[in-house]
Amino acid sequence: MKKPIVVNYFQKYMEKILLSRLINHGLCHSSLKDPYEVVKHMMCTQAQDFNQHQWAIASRVAGSCTFQDIEKAYNQGKIVKTWTQRGTIHCVAAEDAWWVVKLCASKTLKGFKKRRDYLGISDELCDKALTSIQKMLSGRKILTRKEIIHNLTEAWIDMQTGRGYHLLCYAASLGIVVQWPIKNKDHAFVLVKDRIPQVKQLTEEESLKELTLRYFISHGLATVKDFARWSGLWITQIKKWIELCDKLLNSEEIDGQNYYFAQEHSATISDYKKYIPKSPYISLLAGFDEFLLGYKDRTATLEIDHHVLVDTSRNGIFKPTLMIDGKTLATWSVKHKTKVSELTVKSFTKLSDEDFKILEKAVQNYWKTIEKDVILS
Repeated sequence: MKKPIVVNYFQKYMEKILLSRLINHGLCHSSLKDPYEVVKHMMCTQAQDFNQHQWAIASRVAGSCTFQDIEKAYNQGKIVKTWTQRGTIHCVAAEDAWWVVKLCASKTLKGFKKRRDYLGISDELCDKALTSIQKMLSGRKILTRKEIIHNLTEAWIDMQTGRGYHLLCYAASLGIVVQWPIKNKDHAFVLVKDRIPQVKQLTEEESLKELTLRYFISHGLATVKDFARWSGLWITQIKKWIELCDKLLNSEEIDGQNYYFAQEHSATISDYKKYIPKSPYISLLAGFDEFLLGYKDRTATLEIDHHVLVDTSRNGIFKPTLMIDGKTLATWSVKHKTKVSELTVKSFTKLSDEDFKILEKAVQNYWKTIEKDVILS
């Protein structure tokens, strides 16, 4: 790895971090052709709100992409949902599910014991439920959460509030099940071993190297702390793993911290600016978008005073946001009605008339994706 370049100017480094992330995320000048390519590139994307998750994917596809295109990718088995890291459900390319869950989800398994104790699930009951889940899904069966919980209840396993969700989350974190495909407008579960070929058989060291490299390719410029927060893994280990990517990563010392990025993405601010649309550049970011949640330090795009306006409950429930030139300056919400959807923007500062004109174009891209008329209210 080359010796870090030292940058001393605060505004200059903030601008470079912002521009590099916009491009590496595929939010500007994207070369990602379809939903599968987006998910593969981003490695893991948070997916507890499926509508917002679909918009996060569509907003990174070069050219047109509808929610139907994304559902098709799910139903073809190209992408799946599972609890890959931090005990949170993410979308991941199907062939990556095996090794990512084994590497990252294993770090959350100890926490499940405390939750089971709270829910009154004994080790014996847990083992019985996992065995039943595997049995009912064997033979390539596809069942929704509701169907699985019903079957567990029929097997005399008490499914009090919260138990069914916990057991399925635990089964996914063990690499037993994933969510795929969409059945009756609900995400069903299947057995990993029956449905997803183990194409990549990686050693732990190979897995660590793959995860590290792909995070910094899609999220760079980013720090070790950013990667640790995103992956749920330990900083001491990550520093060692970065060394495994020695010839594939560069770093730049900014304000006393090393920011890492893929060598293939090495560029100056002027190089980045070639690919950024003329100001004001406005984009609608999804709720739980990786552009915010993919980092521990979000100050490059979100001012500290505005954080509470995006995560109002302070529990990680991030609202959809509006970016102007890469800066988060508003939140937005949409109400779907029979004939039309209404999109409402709550800005942190006063938006100009020009901003609203550009915003209308961003809203047009959104309604083309959801294939429904949207009005800006």
